Amino acid sequence: MERKVPFDRVGEKHECNTDQLLPHLCFVSRNPLPCGCATGKTMCKILIADDNMASRDLMRAILKTLRCDIVEAEEGQEALDLIWKEQPDVVLLDIDMPVLDGLAVIRNLRREARFADLPVVAVSAYAMEGDREKALAAGFTAYLSKPVRAASLRREVEQLLRV
Repeated sequence: MERKVPFDRVGEKHECNTDQLLPHLCFVSRNPLPCGCATGKTMCKILIADDNMASRDLMRAILKTLRCDIVEAEEGQEALDLIWKEQPDVVLLDIDMPVLDGLAVIRNLRREARFADLPVVAVSAYAMEGDREKALAAGFTAYLSKPVRAASLRREVEQLLRV
């Protein structure tokens, strides 16, 4: 049963579901995370796009404590379609995927004004010198190499959600 309680945020009143009152996410602060009751939104939404199920499972497991809705795509075109449909707050995008690779997805996204500022993190097994710079130059907001370290992924997503 959902119970609503009043919630003060820096002098503002909000009504929040009690199941959203997470001490590490929904708190009185000048810079709260934009999910849960801290912003009046129901939840944040993260899209994980990777053709490797084990990678998706790992990222989902790492991020589940954020209490965000997680949407998943197995290939680039599906990722692009879901971004249009779901309008996630953050996208974690593998570079090497079938149909459309991550670079083609980011080029398509950055052409659209409504997605110009969407945080998109390249998550890739490409870890050679220059790969990070190439991804950032293509329009990615950040770059994480695989295997993804739990602390790095969580920290990056939390920082992007604070924008």
